[in-house]
Amino acid sequence: MTHTTALEYVKNGLFILFALVLLTSMVDAQDLILGGDQVNNGTIRVRRDIINNTSGTVTVSGTGVVRLDRNVDDHQIRSASGTYPLVFSNLSMTQNRPVTAAVDVTVTSNLTIGDATNPYINATGFSIGNRTLTIQDASSYLATSTAPLVFSSGVVNYTGSSSQSVLVANSGTTYGTLGLTGNADMTIPDAPTGVFSVATLNHTGSGSLTINDDATVTTIASIGTLATVASGKVFNIAGSSGSTIGTVTTVAGTLRNSVAQSLGITAVSGNSGTIENTAGGTLTVTTLSANGGTIQNTAAGTLAFTNAAASNGTIANTSTGTVDFANNLSGTGTITNNGGGTVEFGGSLAQSTYNLNSGNTIYNSGSAQNIVGTTYNNLTLNNSAKTLAGVAGVNGNLTLDGSSAFGMNNNNLSLAGNLVLGSNVTTGNGVLTMTSTTANNVSGSGE
Repeated sequence: MTHTTALEYVKNGLFILFALVLLTSMVDAQDLILGGDQVNNGTIRVRRDIINNTSGTVTVSGTGVVRLDRNVDDHQIRSASGTYPLVFSNLSMTQNRPVTAAVDVTVTSNLTIGDATNPYINATGFSIGNRTLTIQDASSYLATSTAPLVFSSGVVNYTGSSSQSVLVANSGTTYGTLGLTGNADMTIPDAPTGVFSVATLNHTGSGSLTINDDATVTTIASIGTLATVASGKVFNIAGSSGSTIGTVTTVAGTLRNSVAQSLGITAVSGNSGTIENTAGGTLTVTTLSANGGTIQNTAAGTLAFTNAAASNGTIANTSTGTVDFANNLSGTGTITNNGGGTVEFGGSLAQSTYNLNSGNTIYNSGSAQNIVGTTYNNLTLNNSAKTLAGVAGVNGNLTLDGSSAFGMNNNNLSLAGNLVLGSNVTTGNGVLTMTSTTANNVSGSGE
C-alpha cells in the first residue's frame, strides 16, 4: 500500500492543514495552504498563492524562508475566507510575477524583494492594497530590481529595535500611511530615479530619521529626531497643519515647509544647507543653536524664532512675509530683508552683516534695546527705550511709539522719510538729518 506524504500534498497543491509541522527541507508548492502555525527551517517555494485556511492569525516561524519565486502564476497572500492575517519569519519575492497581499502581513526577521541572483522585475510589482504590512526587522530591495512597490492605499509599519532602512523601489515609492514606530534609527534610502512620497507619516519611535532621497510628506503627525537631510536632497513637507519636528540635527540639503500650514521645530542644532518656509504658512523654530547655512522665508508667511537664536549663516526674508526674533540673536551671520516684508527683533542683536534696506524693521523688546547702526528702509521702535549703537540711515519712515524714547548716543542718523514721534528723540552730540522735501513730515507728541 502506498502512502502520500504531507510534502507531496503541498507539491500537488492540495488542501493540507499544518499544526506546528517542522519543515527543514526544500518544498516546491503550487498553493501553500496553511491550517495552523508551522515552523520552517528550510525553503518553501510557492508557485501561486499563500492561503490562511483558518479563522485567525497563522504564523510561519523558524529560520527558513517562504519564497514567491515561480515565473508561472500571479501570487496572492490571502485568506480562504475573510481577511485573517499571516506572519512570516522570512518572506522573499523574486521573478517576473506580481504579488498582492489581500490580508495583513507581518514579517518578523527579513523581507527580501529580489535576492542576490533573482531581481524582482514585474511591471505590476508588490501591492498591499488597503492592507497593513508590518516589518519588524530587516527588509531589502535588490538594486537590479525594477518592480514597483504599490503601497499608496495601505499602511506600512516599521517597528524594529535595530536600524531599519525603509523600502524604496529604484523608481521611487509612494506610501499611503508610513509608520516608523519602532525605537530603531530609520533611513529613507536614495532611489536612482523618482521621488519618495508619503501621504501620512507617523514617526513615534525614539530613534532618528535620516532622509537620503528627495521626499515629499503631505501630513506628519510628528518626527522625533530628524538626523539628516542629505546634501542635494529636498525633504518637502507639503501639508502639515500643526505638526512638529523635535530635533533637527543636520540639514545638508533642504528642509522645506511648502504649504500655507504651520510647522514647528523644537530645536535646530545643525544646518549647513537650507531650511525654508515657501508658501505662506508659519514655520516656528523654538531654539536655533547652530546655523551655518540659510534659513529663509520666501512667501507671505511667517518664520518665527521663539527662543534665543545663534546663526553664523544667513537668515533671510525674501518676500512680503515676516521674520520674527522674539529673543536674542547672536553669531557672525547675515540678516537680510529684501522682499518688502518685515523683520522684528525682540532682543539683543549681534550679526556681521545687515541687509535691511527693504520693507520694515521693527525693534519691539519690552526692555531697553540697542539699535544697530546700519541702513534701514522703514524703522519702527516699540515698547521700551532704544539706544542707537552706530551711524544709521533710514530710507523710509522712522516711527516711535509712546514707550520708545530714542537716544542717538552721539551718533548721526539720516532720515529720508517721515518722523513719527510717539516719544522723545535725544541726539546728544549726534546729528539727525532729515533729507525729505515733503512738508509736514514730522508728526506726533514727542520732541
